Amino acid sequence: MRDIKTKLISSKNSNNIQSRKGKSFGYQVLGFGSGGIVPPQYTIATGGTILTTGDFKTHVFTSSANMVFAKVGNVADYPGCSAAGPAKVDYLVVGGGAVGLIAGGGGGGFRYSYPSPGCNAGTVTIDGAQSIPVTVGGEEADSVFSSITSTAGGRGAHYFSAGNPNNGAGGSGGGGAGAGGCTLASWTGGVGNTPPVSPAQGRNGGDRNATSPNITGAGGGGFGAVGADCNGNGGVGGAIATAFFGPNSGCYGTPGPSAGRWFSGGGGGSLHANTSCRNTGGAGGGGDGHHLRSGQPTLATEAGGTNTGGGGGGGTATSGAGGSGFVAVRYRFQA
Repeated sequence: MRDIKTKLISSKNSNNIQSRKGKSFGYQVLGFGSGGIVPPQYTIATGGTILTTGDFKTHVFTSSANMVFAKVGNVADYPGCSAAGPAKVDYLVVGGGAVGLIAGGGGGGFRYSYPSPGCNAGTVTIDGAQSIPVTVGGEEADSVFSSITSTAGGRGAHYFSAGNPNNGAGGSGGGGAGAGGCTLASWTGGVGNTPPVSPAQGRNGGDRNATSPNITGAGGGGFGAVGADCNGNGGVGGAIATAFFGPNSGCYGTPGPSAGRWFSGGGGGSLHANTSCRNTGGAGGGGDGHHLRSGQPTLATEAGGTNTGGGGGGGTATSGAGGSGFVAVRYRFQA
């Protein structure tokens, strides 16, 4: 009897131990303990005008405001890319264009991360829920989003500013100008990509060093090209793919010579000729330049395009105002 009783007690204890182990193992499999699977989370944000394209949202800012991130994602930003912690966003930041005087004004700085050259390359990291101020620069003012600043364009030179040839430095430089003909002196345009960033945010303004008499001005620089020299057109701006903006992309930027929306074009320089012709501003909102001559109609110098960062056109009768800047932020919001 003692043997049987002992065996029964031993068996009971053994079952209890096995039962506990089994429950503990199941607890871990269900993921309620350490090492459980974290569910996917996507970015949720407000601010600006929100456009949706596929799995991405773009927040468009045409004036200064806040972008509020209520939640940041923990998933890969692009198909085929591995998840890399906090959410990363693409951006387009365009500084305000500059005034055109005799020479054309420079286009505002043009900085962007779309299309990314690789997984999350060049993007801005959003590390946790927060409110981020977005600054959309007006004429000759910088635009800012997070760590990205696009510098305003450099002002187009006046013919009395020859002693300071680089007075038009900026995102893209303003054109050089002078009285007494282009060969009187070699007055250079403003230096673009000032302060320097990589990739460059803009190009130099054109120089006043070609052959032409009397008052004349070069074109302002744009993101995509330097301004043309004396009596020159503005430099072409930069293009951003329409996919960045979605179905309403036609509302933003100005049409350029190829697909996409264009920003940061340089203003055209004043034209010295007994004619009513004009030097055209660069694609991307650059204003046309004009010149008032005796016996010719008064032609208003054109301003840079609103929310394009385009430089104003040059002229002797009027000065073209610089166009205001622009900011857009893009992120993945669903699978």
